Amino acid sequence: MARKRKNPSSEDENSGSGSGSGSRAKRRSKAAVAVADEPILVDGSEKETTARFLGEPIADSEARLTWPNRYNKQVIIEEKKPSKNNHKDDLEEEIILARRHYTRAIVDEGQIFELNDFAYVQADIPYYALAEPLLIVFMKLAGMGEKPFICKIIEMFEGLDGNFYFTAQWFYRACDTVIDRHSGLIDDQRIFFSEIRNTNELHLLLKKLKILMISSTENTEEIVAFKKNCDYYCDMHYRLPYSAFEVLQPKAEMTSSETEEKEATLLDLYCGCGAMSSGMCMGAQMSGLKLVTKWAVDMNTYACESFRHNHPETEVRNMAAGDFLFLLQEWEKLCFHFSLRECPNSEDYSNLYGLSSVEEEEEEEDGSNESEDEGDEEIFEVEKILDIVYGDPKKIEKNGLYLKVQWQNYGPSHDTWEPIEGLSNCREKIKEFVVHGYKTSILPLPGCVDVVCGGPPCQGISGFNRFRNTKDPLADEKNKQLEVYMKIVEFLKPKYVLMENVVDMLKFVGGYLARYAVGRLVQMNYQTRMGMMAAGAYGLAQYRMRFFLWGAQSSERLPQFPLPTHDVVKRGGFPTQFWRNVVAYDENHNVKLGDKLLLSDVISDLPAVTNSETNEEMQYDKDPKTPFQQFIRLRKDGILGSSTMLKSESTKDMLYDHQPLNLNKDDYQRVCRIPKKKGANFRDLPGVKVGVDNKVEWDPDIPRVYLESQSPLVPDYAMTFVDGTSTKPFGRLWWDETVPTVVTRAEPHNQVIIHPNQDRVLTVRENARLQGFPDYYKLFGPTKEKYIQVGNAVAVPVGRALGYALGQAFQGLTTGTSPLLTLPDGFPNLVQQNLPSESLEKERKMAVAALGQLNLEESPPIWGSRSVDCFQKLQQIGQGTYGEVYMAREIETGEIVALKKIRMENEREGYVDNNKYKGEIYMVFEYMDHDLAGLTDRHGLRFTSPQIKCYMKQLLTGLHFCHVNQVLHRDIKGSNLLIDNEGNLKLAGFGDARSFSLEYTRCLTNKVITLWYRPPELLLGAKKYDHAVDMWSVGCIFAELLNGKPILPGNTVSDQLNKIYELCGSPDEKSWPGVSKMPWYNRFKPSRPLKRRVIETYRHFDAHALELLEYMLVLDPSQRISAKDALDSDYFWSYPLPSDPKSLPSYESSHEFQIEKARRQGKALKKQNLCLHLR
Repeated sequence: MARKRKNPSSEDENSGSGSGSGSRAKRRSKAAVAVADEPILVDGSEKETTARFLGEPIADSEARLTWPNRYNKQVIIEEKKPSKNNHKDDLEEEIILARRHYTRAIVDEGQIFELNDFAYVQADIPYYALAEPLLIVFMKLAGMGEKPFICKIIEMFEGLDGNFYFTAQWFYRACDTVIDRHSGLIDDQRIFFSEIRNTNELHLLLKKLKILMISSTENTEEIVAFKKNCDYYCDMHYRLPYSAFEVLQPKAEMTSSETEEKEATLLDLYCGCGAMSSGMCMGAQMSGLKLVTKWAVDMNTYACESFRHNHPETEVRNMAAGDFLFLLQEWEKLCFHFSLRECPNSEDYSNLYGLSSVEEEEEEEDGSNESEDEGDEEIFEVEKILDIVYGDPKKIEKNGLYLKVQWQNYGPSHDTWEPIEGLSNCREKIKEFVVHGYKTSILPLPGCVDVVCGGPPCQGISGFNRFRNTKDPLADEKNKQLEVYMKIVEFLKPKYVLMENVVDMLKFVGGYLARYAVGRLVQMNYQTRMGMMAAGAYGLAQYRMRFFLWGAQSSERLPQFPLPTHDVVKRGGFPTQFWRNVVAYDENHNVKLGDKLLLSDVISDLPAVTNSETNEEMQYDKDPKTPFQQFIRLRKDGILGSSTMLKSESTKDMLYDHQPLNLNKDDYQRVCRIPKKKGANFRDLPGVKVGVDNKVEWDPDIPRVYLESQSPLVPDYAMTFVDGTSTKPFGRLWWDETVPTVVTRAEPHNQVIIHPNQDRVLTVRENARLQGFPDYYKLFGPTKEKYIQVGNAVAVPVGRALGYALGQAFQGLTTGTSPLLTLPDGFPNLVQQNLPSESLEKERKMAVAALGQLNLEESPPIWGSRSVDCFQKLQQIGQGTYGEVYMAREIETGEIVALKKIRMENEREGYVDNNKYKGEIYMVFEYMDHDLAGLTDRHGLRFTSPQIKCYMKQLLTGLHFCHVNQVLHRDIKGSNLLIDNEGNLKLAGFGDARSFSLEYTRCLTNKVITLWYRPPELLLGAKKYDHAVDMWSVGCIFAELLNGKPILPGNTVSDQLNKIYELCGSPDEKSWPGVSKMPWYNRFKPSRPLKRRVIETYRHFDAHALELLEYMLVLDPSQRISAKDALDSDYFWSYPLPSDPKSLPSYESSHEFQIEKARRQGKALKKQNLCLHLR
């Protein structure tokens, strides 16, 4: 038998209880028992196994380059501390040094294995797995005959100790992952590729396997047949941190990033009053995605009323989720019946609900005589169908599909719900309703929903439930909504899913329901990632830990979890077996977080109210005191980024729901007796004494005090709560404290909820602020119902952070495989990063004034010459009309620079050549990591709104510098905008630049500026022009950044003008005085007048961005905005502000020249392969 593997010291991990095939123990090397050319014999086994390498070893130089650590005797082995983001074992594997590497091996003289083969590995001993601290399942593998491990052989070598080894990268079966006991949901043939690697002895290899690796770029329908001919197939990675299932190879350009309008629809299930979707829409908009909550569903009537008021654009349905699912299924059938959607078996729906294609007129004729015979009986005719529902709207204890009918000649009070079967003779009326409903999307249909979010209630797992079903939690009716949620997802097939719930999802029965949720999503081929987030870590004065689960279709990027923005007072714990799922920085981080928020930061500006306050609306009586209060007071358009943010008048709006629960007389008298000091509670009342072990007891020296009602001042339940050890009953909060979790009740009997210096409990609005609800958010229903709505809600700042992460993924802006996202500095830029509006306006004026002081005299040139031999060329990174650009290294200093080789052979202007050194001329520049064209062309990269503002601000500042000094650039395009990994943008490519004068405009060539960025005046033959030509090019670049692709990609001058006219309208003497006198006006005049469509085409852009773009793309150059005025536009001074360049992400070096070269080589190779195939 092979020896046991050593156990790492830490056993905590978050994935399923059987990480068998993914988490391999490591083996120490042992003394050699055979020479290199003979098989190795393994001591102590019941059956001798042999293993040896075949063929010649890999060349030493190649092996050392590929596996350098195997040949480095100086490698120091350091013990690693466990980290949630460490993808490897908790202890670094001892590196076994190699003598030589091989590509082939044979085991037991029968099985030949090659490098990168897939294989079974012997699994006849107990082993350690990272996935769970519980090893019960693992011990089942102790006997012979259990399933072997599965791996990919990524290295074969002979160690210096004489033993033969291979390095395995392991696969997981579903039962080895977080799915665990729900592995029955997953196909037995389906396995998941891990990042776990370690070294094992060669003789443990058992059998070569055929594993089909399926990337997201492949059409899975075409490879179904291939699955039958393989042992296993793998289409996803499984990563231990945050229990993530991810596609093997994300698409280079995700489908969502191709969406021109950057608008997405959301369905909020179990929506409550709308906190989760509200926060997500706010965050998504901050990332540049317009996310709209199109539909919402909840059983609570008052919560639905609150949602409707705050989101009038949303179709809100007050019904059970199960009924909603049935309604969706029947709605799709009606769309099939009326041929609104394609259906392969449409005949199945031809007589749906008795709705035949027979014309109603014929039916009326058939029944005319019968109607006459009915005498004076009143006949009701359907005027219009108003709505559709599944359930029992008539309250007759009969569920079904009902239509709301408006009757002819009757008012709205007579509208009734009628079963659809009874309206089969009203096919045309029903058709009108269905067609209109289909066009207006009154209900979501499969494939038409971008995002589904919600938290299915699972009361069956609550710690307050004494009768929880621990054997089969899904059999508990109180947990059935989780299955309903997943069925809705399965039916609608949204691009993204976000599920939320209490942390008990992970605590109860080892995370049974959370594991089921992951399993169902993976079964539906969704990528998943689950984590726990504390609300206080995103800028609130409460801790509130919650469970979140992302899902994303394989064609989309899987959203990350946003890292905390604030410090937080930690309250309570989390299930230790899922410690890798807590969204947080590692303990040794050095990130500067925002200060923790305390109660005073949140509610100290609110008006004083009494216990019996009845006003639902009131005015503020104080100015905001903290950045949080400034932000939370903003109106809806302010929080979503309009210029309202800058107006102090927003603080004068109404304050809603600032009412406390009106306590009964006894409780109110108790509250009034609680001292106004920190830590005060019922223990401060007369007659209570604190004994040993912090338990309360009655003070025998003080008679029991009674209230006017003769009820005791100190109730018995307060003395016995938590065996007398609790300090919560009638506890008073204090200004420098936080709240553990806002709950759905406001009674002070067993919680600390009394206001610091007012004799009442916290109001609905104060609780709402602790949850991050903006003050404009109005709630409906009795006061107790409002508390329930607020207590059940997802904290708005958490939803906002998750919405930002969703927006990044939806637009294809995420890079790499990191499960975590760092939010922009100051997120969510509370009141313009805490600047009062007056300070911001002052800063704006100073910045604009400084623009007029730019002059070349501030930048004296530094002249000098050197030999190009001082530099070592590394690679070519650019080529233009006037030269070639190389990345080079200065030999003496090692500094990386850019060398531009100047072409002189075609020059007709310049200086008299007095240079005594004949040869080539080079110019030396600082090296920039990217050009904008190369960066945007790589992997479909899209930038955030603050990032675009940052780049545009730098571009306009540089261009303004040129224009102030009377220099026209005349070739602004992506490849001439250089960017480094510090976020700095610089203007380059001055080969076509010329001086100009506003007083005297000389004739210049119009054959400048790359066609896609060339302004209409040059295309029409103008030879006298000014800085406006550069501003047109900047407008094209600006729109390209916002849109994700060029907006005017013409092929010829004629085509370019046609594209300009189609977008900006055709010019005439009214819109552009003098245009008809342009040299080529009549040649390119369109056959018919065209309207300007900039606003219509790009209506999805931010309002301020669209306004600036309009000014840049003005046809008349005399009316085009200048760089200085553009920098003073509201776009740069409204939320969100431009990013600090240093905060921008770094990217792999990207230049247009290199990407185009690689693209040409790829096409040539494809053509070559095609020719070979045809031969």
